[in-house]
Amino acid sequence: MNEKIVGAMLACLIACTMFLAPVTYADKGKADKEKTVTIIDSLGNRVEIPYPVERVVNVNLFADEVIVALGGEDKLVGIDLIPLAEPEFYPTLQNKPSVGLHHFPSYEKIIALEPDVVIASNDLMFLPGFKEKMEAAGIKVVYLNLWDPGTYDFDVRNLGIILGEEKRAEEYLKFVHSYIRMVEDRVKDIPSGERVGVYWEFHFPYMTMAEGSPIDKLIKMAGGRNVFSMGGEEFQMPTIPGLPAGMEVSTGLAIRTVSQEAIIEANPQVIIGEFLPMSVMTKGIGKMIRGEPYQMSIGYTDNPDVNMLKSIRDEIMNRPGSSAIDAVRNERVYIFPFSMLQTSARWPVGLIYLAKMFYPDRFEDMDPEEFHAEWLEKWYGLEYKGVYVYPEL
Repeated sequence: MNEKIVGAMLACLIACTMFLAPVTYADKGKADKEKTVTIIDSLGNRVEIPYPVERVVNVNLFADEVIVALGGEDKLVGIDLIPLAEPEFYPTLQNKPSVGLHHFPSYEKIIALEPDVVIASNDLMFLPGFKEKMEAAGIKVVYLNLWDPGTYDFDVRNLGIILGEEKRAEEYLKFVHSYIRMVEDRVKDIPSGERVGVYWEFHFPYMTMAEGSPIDKLIKMAGGRNVFSMGGEEFQMPTIPGLPAGMEVSTGLAIRTVSQEAIIEANPQVIIGEFLPMSVMTKGIGKMIRGEPYQMSIGYTDNPDVNMLKSIRDEIMNRPGSSAIDAVRNERVYIFPFSMLQTSARWPVGLIYLAKMFYPDRFEDMDPEEFHAEWLEKWYGLEYKGVYVYPEL
């Protein structure tokens, strides 16, 4: 694959940096009196924000759907481009001003909207001077990491404070954890030596994530064993031509590169592939940046591109030597569209899918699509449609 394209895609899509400190609530009486509240974000920053917040700009790819679930759209005065490519899933965000792609937003557009708070993702850290420029304009920056199970509760509660929806945030988490507990209770007694071995190919061929990553945590929560929790070569971020001076793209995630030979030797029982189609990068994002209409062909849509998912699965299964891998021999290779269920704020839905894939007998009574439909109806007022895994369970 062309190095420039790979680098640009990685710069746009790889989330980085792990959770450093828990969220704490300021004393509500004090907050009401002083009209501010101090929160601790996913980077461990103590951020004093107005209470209540009136104007929010969101450039966090993973926060959009939680903001909608909590009913906080009215506070949004600016968004990133991605929701505009998903009009069926984000109907209430289509008239919001865009400040650009989430990893490369326009500082000037954000400042012109005069938000009280900008919600950013940890992977924005490589943008030079972002936090400093926002704060110089009197804008607070809160970093959240909503696709990591280790920070999820804290991040949702922080959003509840920012949006003035603390009660709904607690209701949301109660609903989420009722299903998470169900999965964990059913797999907790599986001996470590009997857990299903899983290889997760993240976004590019032979790229995976090791111990401590959000993906590794999901595999373990669903009762699986990440066959590359250790090992593999450290992923090297490619040089990206044309970056502004001083901009260094880096990632704190435990990303590893493995070989086909290593996968054959590890012999996983389940293989998960997660990819964003090249067309979204080369065509879709270009259109969005130019202000042209574009709708993703994956995820929540009446016309999902199932052939795209099938072709990715076929490529994995037909690699040299793949016929010796249990997952391939037993047809247990599954493909998720990137950032639709697993690497997104909807990862608890994805957890149900994983549990069903790993242990169909233990979860014979559980229908992932039924839970997903309940999630969509309860938190977004939407009916279930689209394709989120191939082949369907």
